[in-house]
Amino acid sequence: MSTEELIWNTSVHFQTNAIRKEDKSIFHRLCSIKHDADFVTEIRSVFPSYPLIANERCGSWYIDREETSCDGSVYFKSTDGHFGKWSFSVKRNNFHLLDILHRSKGCLIVDATRRGKSMPDSLSKTIPIWCCVVNRAVDTFRQREGLSQPLEWDTQLYTSPKVTPPQEKAAIEELVDSFVDTLLRSGLVTKNVCDKLQKPLRPFWYTQETLFVEAPVFEEAPFFPVICVSASSVQVQRIKGASYIQGAADDEDSWAMGLTWEVFWKHWRDILNGGPEACEATIKRLVTSEPQPPADPVSPPFQFIGSTNIAIGSRTAGRPPFCWEHFEVVINCTQLEYPSLTGELPNYLFLDIPEGKKGQVKLLGSIPKALSFVEEKLRRGDRILVHCAQGKDRSVAIALSILIAFFDDAGCVLETQVPVVTKELVQKRLAFISQFRHLASISRTSLKRVHMHFMSHA
Repeated sequence: MSTEELIWNTSVHFQTNAIRKEDKSIFHRLCSIKHDADFVTEIRSVFPSYPLIANERCGSWYIDREETSCDGSVYFKSTDGHFGKWSFSVKRNNFHLLDILHRSKGCLIVDATRRGKSMPDSLSKTIPIWCCVVNRAVDTFRQREGLSQPLEWDTQLYTSPKVTPPQEKAAIEELVDSFVDTLLRSGLVTKNVCDKLQKPLRPFWYTQETLFVEAPVFEEAPFFPVICVSASSVQVQRIKGASYIQGAADDEDSWAMGLTWEVFWKHWRDILNGGPEACEATIKRLVTSEPQPPADPVSPPFQFIGSTNIAIGSRTAGRPPFCWEHFEVVINCTQLEYPSLTGELPNYLFLDIPEGKKGQVKLLGSIPKALSFVEEKLRRGDRILVHCAQGKDRSVAIALSILIAFFDDAGCVLETQVPVVTKELVQKRLAFISQFRHLASISRTSLKRVHMHFMSHA
């Protein structure tokens, strides 16, 4: 190897390592998030009447609470839009978004991707599939029930031609009717849902590379626009003071050092203005001094499941005296207890279920304890909170078991305990939960434990 080649290779190696180091730097990530959030704020100003919705988890990072507001969150998984694995999830049905669309006649949904694509599959395929399936299911339900039909009701599948090639769109279209059947069998589509959806849904897409001379006006359109905003850019390489990282907020557990988006947007100037050297020290100080960020006003710590007296919530919801202001009964599915709740209390059950795989055996044994504990309390009309750390998995499994054992399809307490439990019944109750607790994300393993309990008691 010549001297020139050696120098060139050394230079390339040095530059590559420098880029990799910057990609791992939390300072460069947060500068990129701030840059992309400015774009989201700009798009919000184009459509000021539409609520701005974050797609969990990384979408929440891209909404600058100082410049605009976050009006809620949804959970559309990119994996449901991956090539060859297209799906419609009844478990993650996001039907609470229909209430928002009913009120506001449209919405913006924010997400990002780090894979060198112009938008994540959640925006380019999962949401278009969802819009099409909901439109067709509502149309079919209206026809079956003899309900009045709007004059125009578009049931086509719309995808972005820049992102989704015709062959892929055609392959997705072949599956849509089966997704519609699954949704209709779940019992989620009702007359109430049809009344809310006065117009069909139609997705649109905006990225940092989108050029438009004049903002579109949707008020008189025969549809409700679901505007998908891909926050990150495929073209930006450098921003002021930092290297740009596309989709910098993705996989926050691997880089955030305990920082949350709530704390970041509350203190972003302090975090970024000191440069790379001071950034990490500032974050460590903030994480230590603010271990629990203030609750998001659009995401209350608990939600009641329909008209039942059962609510699912996070650990915050179970903190006294707050919990006793809203509930007569509390079931704690975490390994932590608040000091005033320790010991034997008639209206408090501590299940002590660890997170992750370690908790699965304990979860199975906790289900009969919870059912025995709540039966009498349900029949006297007590309000019951079931909570874990985030209100996503363990508490959902326990609440799901209660709904299966004691409630009918209308959400009323059964006269006699435990109907014949089938897989379809379990899916119906889970879909019912997801309508009201959209953060619910029960793992397959936890769902299996629920099945195992009822199959063993059949």
